[in-house]
Amino acid sequence: AAKQDGALLRKEMFDDNGLGDRVAHLTDEELISAYMQPGGHDHKKIFAAMLQAEKNAESGGRPSVILAKTLKGFSLATFQGRNTVHQQKTMKDDELMGFRTVLDIPLTDEQIRSGGEGQGGEFFRNPGMDSPEVKYMVEQRQRLGGVYPPREPPEGS
Repeated sequence: AAKQDGALLRKEMFDDNGLGDRVAHLTDEELISAYMQPGGHDHKKIFAAMLQAEKNAESGGRPSVILAKTLKGFSLATFQGRNTVHQQKTMKDDELMGFRTVLDIPLTDEQIRSGGEGQGGEFFRNPGMDSPEVKYMVEQRQRLGGVYPPREPPEGS
């Protein structure tokens, strides 16, 4: 209920937790809009948070925690919040077109339809392990220390 009621959201999420001043500049409508747009899918916000956490660590400051709200199936309107997101392996052409539109991917309907229903044309396919794209990504990951790069705490923390 709080998601649809800006005043209730303000009270329960912010005022009751001593954070009302953080959202006092927002109208109820703006607060609902910000709440419904999950920041965990905003690459610029995530990058800025990671950069700040890195600066904190380098300066010997306090540990950082990044909380990010995400939605399962974000940008896939037919999947949002449904468990099928992790079970469905292919998407129908109309779902691919919606995905394309939401994420502003410059593809035509014809490009998506090529190859048959649910095939995604040549643009939404796994290019294969021997493709130049995948080889590049693997090389970059290795350059960064592998799949799980070691993380060591900074001196003095």
